[in-house]
Amino acid sequence: MVQNRHSIRLKNYDYSQSGLYFITICTQNRECILGEIIDGKMKLNAAGKIIESIWKSLPKRFPVVLDEYQIMPNHLHGIIVIESNNVGAGFMPARDERATIATVRATTRVAPTTIGYIIGAFKSLTTHE
Repeated sequence: MVQNRHSIRLKNYDYSQSGLYFITICTQNRECILGEIIDGKMKLNAAGKIIESIWKSLPKRFPVVLDEYQIMPNHLHGIIVIESNNVGAGFMPARDERATIATVRATTRVAPTTIGYIIGAFKSLTTHE
């Protein structure tokens, strides 16, 4: 059953602007699939280690810095810092040798990377793995 969630995002806020963003991402159905807490410490299992690896790879993909993070059995908390000069960040499409200059210019303009785009990519990458 899918719940109707109330968005906590601020209306008209530019989520691509520089700043620190506190993120919480839960597993599907809040299942405890990332590891377990043993003697007060989080012990990641194979799935948790994949999550951690992909989380740590985000700065290689986006103009971000990772601050503190904590993976729990069914969720992740983390702070992502979007750095300034974010325009043009993100994935760019491959160029076609037959493309005209106008087409190349149109296809290589990439919008600033938003926190939503980053988290969407993170979820996609982790699901694929």
